[in-house]
Amino acid sequence: MEQVLILISVGLLTLVVGLYVLYPLMAGGDSSEPDTADPVVFDFERDQLLQEIHDLELDHAMVKLSDEEYAERLDALREEIDHVSAPAQPHQAESLTPDSVRSRAEELVRAARLRKISSRESPAKESS
Repeated sequence: MEQVLILISVGLLTLVVGLYVLYPLMAGGDSSEPDTADPVVFDFERDQLLQEIHDLELDHAMVKLSDEEYAERLDALREEIDHVSAPAQPHQAESLTPDSVRSRAEELVRAARLRKISSRESPAKESS
């Protein structure tokens, strides 16, 4: 009797684990692709592009890039920002245009530059 209960328990456990593993395969959809309509994905992509623009600005300021190469890469990043399709928030869907996204990205870059410049100047002021 005990062996029968053990066999039934092992069988049920195997069935549950098998269904758990096989369900995503049987469901059909490819869950590895991120949902581009998800605001979190949009925010992540936008933040990545803004960070790349910031890094590009730093490389150009440190004369690691020529003016031409800087302009080419900046234009390419701006095009990518233009092609980010999902809005940051669903209620902003009508108000987002490539130009508005570009101008917001440029505002954020300018703000980051100002913060960096002010952080460089503040230790110099304190030591005087």
